[in-house]
Amino acid sequence: MTKTNLFLIGAMVFFVSCSKDTEPTATGTNGTDVILPLKVGNQWIYQLTYSDTTRPSYDTIAVTRDTLIGTEQWFLVRDLRFFSFGVGPRETWWTNRSTGLWGRDSGVSWLEWKFPASVGDSYLRPDGDTVRILATNVPISVPAGRFPSYQYGIYRGFRSDYFLCPHVGYPTFGEFAVTDSTGPGIIRFVRVELSRAILN
Repeated sequence: MTKTNLFLIGAMVFFVSCSKDTEPTATGTNGTDVILPLKVGNQWIYQLTYSDTTRPSYDTIAVTRDTLIGTEQWFLVRDLRFFSFGVGPRETWWTNRSTGLWGRDSGVSWLEWKFPASVGDSYLRPDGDTVRILATNVPISVPAGRFPSYQYGIYRGFRSDYFLCPHVGYPTFGEFAVTDSTGPGIIRFVRVELSRAILN
C-alpha cells in the first residue's frame, strides 16, 4: 500500500491521488448498515497465534476519536501494532458513506471497500489497484465466532484477498510469514484472527 489501509499488511492499500470530482457527496451513514462500524470506543481484539508456540498474544484495533471534515464525520482508527513495522501503530481516518468505507490521508479520500456490493462488482483505487468483489457470504470461523463475510480481491500484479463481515469488520487478516529476531533465516508463521469485538 502506498501507506494506507485500515489495519495491516493484508488490509493496507496503496494510493497516490484522487480528484475531488470523483468523490461522492457524503451521506453520513456511520450507522448500523455498514461494512465497518465506526464509533469512538469501538475495539477489535485480535489473537495472534504463532506456529512455534501454543500461547497466543493479542493486539487491538481501536477507534480513538472523531472529527468533522466539512459536514462529514470521520473517525481516527489505530491499526494493529503487528503491522507497524517498528514505527508505532498507524492511524488512518475512515468514514462510511452510502457507497462503502472511505479512507482519508493528506487531504486525499478513496473508496476502500464498496458496500453494499454484488459479486463481480469492481472498481479502481487511485493507486491503480483494482478491487473486485469475489463473494458476499463466505463463512469465516475465528475465536470470536463464525462470520458471513464479503470477500474482496485486490489485484496489483497478484491477488490479495480480504474478508469483512458487515456490521463487524475484519474477522481475520489471514496468515503471515515473519522473520524471527532470534536468528537470520528463521521463519515462523502467525495467524491474525478476531478474538473479541467491543462495538458501541
